[in-house]
Amino acid sequence: MLVTKSLFSRIKIFVTFSGFFILLACNKQVAKTKIRFHIHHAYGFQAYLESIPFAGQKREVIDSATIKNGNDVITFIIPEKEERPYKLKIRDSRMDILVINDRPEMTVEADIIKPDEYTLENSPATISVKNFLSGQAKLGTETRNLFARIDSLKSTGSAKNISDSLSKKYDRDLSAFFRQYINYADTVSSPAAFLYIYNNVDFGKDFAGLKNFITKAARRFPNHSQVQKLKNETIDFLKIFEEEYNVGDQLPELKLPDKYGRIFSTLSLKGKYVFMDFWSTWCEPCLQYDEKKELARKNFPASEFEIVSIALDPEKDSWKKYIQNNGYNWTQLIDEKMWQGPTIATYKIDSIPFNFILAPDGKILAKAVKPDSLLSRLRSLIN
Repeated sequence: MLVTKSLFSRIKIFVTFSGFFILLACNKQVAKTKIRFHIHHAYGFQAYLESIPFAGQKREVIDSATIKNGNDVITFIIPEKEERPYKLKIRDSRMDILVINDRPEMTVEADIIKPDEYTLENSPATISVKNFLSGQAKLGTETRNLFARIDSLKSTGSAKNISDSLSKKYDRDLSAFFRQYINYADTVSSPAAFLYIYNNVDFGKDFAGLKNFITKAARRFPNHSQVQKLKNETIDFLKIFEEEYNVGDQLPELKLPDKYGRIFSTLSLKGKYVFMDFWSTWCEPCLQYDEKKELARKNFPASEFEIVSIALDPEKDSWKKYIQNNGYNWTQLIDEKMWQGPTIATYKIDSIPFNFILAPDGKILAKAVKPDSLLSRLRSLIN
């Protein structure tokens, strides 16, 4: 299952089916929203409310306050009339709570000790998204467990018919998992909920489907500026893929920052074979390449072979922490603008995970190599 622009550019992550097709939340504008944030066990911490950026915007802190005791009630005000998603956060903690300004007042109660166990009142749109993502998280866990079981069966040489049957179920479950995002975004009546979930929508290479989807959403929310802007950008984005790079083509230069913030040019790779892959920390299929890249790094000398991993990820700090915790010591680059960034405009890829194998002269030798085939393909090309 490929993760496309729909799945994340517009960024990490995973309703119950009973209320799935009910129209949720109200699509009216409110003058301002007051958030009563009741936070426990966070003495001395700083709480803040920040916007979630869309369409090239920058993340912005709307309000903040220092927690003076262990049972504070902080009031934050969202002055914005147009409905959109925000985040409540506690600095230096894992607390990260989505809120949508769909009502004049709402209440959030949370405990810094249990950051995932918070409650929301009087915000139907926020509660709807929370319930949906909770259901997706459960489905995601089940899918990952199934993948681990398949991997275990293969490693122990168990009956091939059993692993093949489970692999087919895994493909169906993964497809259903991503389809849920489309179904939810296509039916929810809150434009802010739509915007937030749209980050996870995946149409693969079905560009006509994506165009129809975003055009339909723009008709549902004709007066919402961010949805209209997103529609226009998506249509412009789809025009990129009227051409693509194929085997034998020369890839143009791309410049991106590495984990130290230094600008890296792909022209510096000339003279070596290169495995260049495109991924993100939130992309589960992308992470299946991690072990294979480490093996490739060990199997081919650094004088002849280089790996360059390009992350399409808006969360730079999370990306840096991920590669540091996993000890990845090959070239790591990031494009924080993701699907609106230079990577997509330059290399015209339409999904992740994706990859190229490049010759020392920079020409494409192979592309879209599967993880299980990576080592053998590299051996056949390099040796």
